[in-house]
Amino acid sequence: MRTSLLYKIKEEERILPSKNLKGNEIIFILAFPDIYKYGLPNLGIQTLYKELYLRDDVAVDRYYTDEDQPFSFEYGFKLKDSDFIGISFQYEGIVLNAFKILKAGSIPLINLLREENDPIIIGGGPVANYNPLPLSLVCDVIVLGEAEEAIHKIIDSYKVYRNVKRKRMKFLQAVSQIEGIYVPCIHGFFQTGMVKQTSPVDINEHPAHSIFVTKNTVYEERVFSIEVRRGCTQRCRFCYMGHRLKPPRTLRWETFKKIVDLAIDQCNVEIIKLFYEGLETRIVEHYLEYIIKKGGRVRIGSQRLEKLSKRIIEIAAISGQRKITVAPETSGRLRKVIGKHEIKDEEILEVVRISSLYGIPDFGLYFILAIPGETFEDLDKIADLIMKVRHQMNKLKNTDGRLEIGINPLYPKPFTPFQYVKLPSLKNIEDRFLYIVEKVKKEGFPVVISNDVVDEKVEKRQKDENENESLVKFETTVFHPISLLQPMISRGGLEIAFLLHYLHSKRFNTVSDLENLLNEFGINAAWYFEEYIDKYCPWKIQKTLISEDYLLKEYFKALNFISTDEECKLNCSQCFNRCIDISTTNYQGGMSNA
Repeated sequence: MRTSLLYKIKEEERILPSKNLKGNEIIFILAFPDIYKYGLPNLGIQTLYKELYLRDDVAVDRYYTDEDQPFSFEYGFKLKDSDFIGISFQYEGIVLNAFKILKAGSIPLINLLREENDPIIIGGGPVANYNPLPLSLVCDVIVLGEAEEAIHKIIDSYKVYRNVKRKRMKFLQAVSQIEGIYVPCIHGFFQTGMVKQTSPVDINEHPAHSIFVTKNTVYEERVFSIEVRRGCTQRCRFCYMGHRLKPPRTLRWETFKKIVDLAIDQCNVEIIKLFYEGLETRIVEHYLEYIIKKGGRVRIGSQRLEKLSKRIIEIAAISGQRKITVAPETSGRLRKVIGKHEIKDEEILEVVRISSLYGIPDFGLYFILAIPGETFEDLDKIADLIMKVRHQMNKLKNTDGRLEIGINPLYPKPFTPFQYVKLPSLKNIEDRFLYIVEKVKKEGFPVVISNDVVDEKVEKRQKDENENESLVKFETTVFHPISLLQPMISRGGLEIAFLLHYLHSKRFNTVSDLENLLNEFGINAAWYFEEYIDKYCPWKIQKTLISEDYLLKEYFKALNFISTDEECKLNCSQCFNRCIDISTTNYQGGMSNA
């Protein structure tokens, strides 16, 4: 049982010890629809694990898809015998794995076919939040919004009906009355604004941080993660987080210190990774300095250029970090379209210089293709910046350092100004990507393209052939079938729920494979690439904090190359007049000044 995962349990360091179970607890399995190395670091799963662990009436466990085994990760509960299976849908590429989990547990794949004693399947996470309808056949219940408090209301309701006749339907009817809980078989699929998202939680009462630490993850080192900021003030027009997670909230200083002390003093963890979207530089520095003072090391992810100080880079270097990544996203001209101010290439080159001087060898840039108004002139600017950065690294005698370029298509997300945007065809997006790559190649730089579709042997050969200096590595999803499926999942309705059920047992490794399956099913992917101004928007069955008028105004500003109001960014979370529909929230908190 669980043979390939048993050693991973032994190598985990737990902040919460294993429970001695009485045997009558409600069994709640938190399932991540991907393998352990990607699933374990997820803070959403770990935070809900902590919430459920602290209840005496719940036995909480985890599940990952490394094996098609019918047992949970720690205690070996049979999936079929659990009361709840909560599935966290973090990104579109793992949605189909939900069917794999249910099949492993011999649980019916469609909610209406489940019997009285089958587990209740709860969906959550970003994909379920921005558009629940594609998941409305596989999930019995979907949490719309932040789940830390909603999960307790679900458990409390279940206890009332756990031992009564027809408990399943009575429970579903009861939880359908809870704020932020969408029950497809009760609410249906078409009424606009029928489910209001959960009220924002106080992250100082429910701090999100690691519960399990191990080197057997994608980080490949023992990393303790802390969510310092939930939400973002910056209002990038493509960003779901900045618009849905309102208002932005920051961990208070005392709360932060307690968590760091727990990690370093009690758990003997050295490396701490912070998540802090759009947080002021002085606060970030203050928090990082405390970790260093305690004898810890830090890891920082992709940075906003205007928030990245020399001191932050220095602390990353002291901590042994080997790469700094910034996200220009597009050409300087188009940054107004995405809601940002223009940045000059020289500003990025200065960050490259400082990073190299501090001994950080590798550098990363993130870009988004198919921003509204994008032309070949913008693609030239992106390619020119990539080459300038590579030249700067070489000039600083950092020829062995890797330059890693992430370039992916714009995926319109509901409840953002770009939810309405028209996309070019996928073939057109592929051509744009290759145009940039060819320009860099012509400059004489060795290039590697890494994507999930390239045959492993081919990719290894590319790397072997390019083990020389001045390497530029491109990472992209543009050739992956998810680039076709992603807009369909984010913008589609009930028809996509049926499509996912159809696709889960099919094999498709290329876009062409997927296109053939879509033709067999009878669905036109191009429909989901069109502008959504005059279309039915299925995701609007939920009522969120964000104002529809605000989203439309920001979209038309984008089309006219007008940036987001800077005052709106500076005073975000102190102003409820511009973007938030105040009638939809009971939240009484605010943003801590940390």
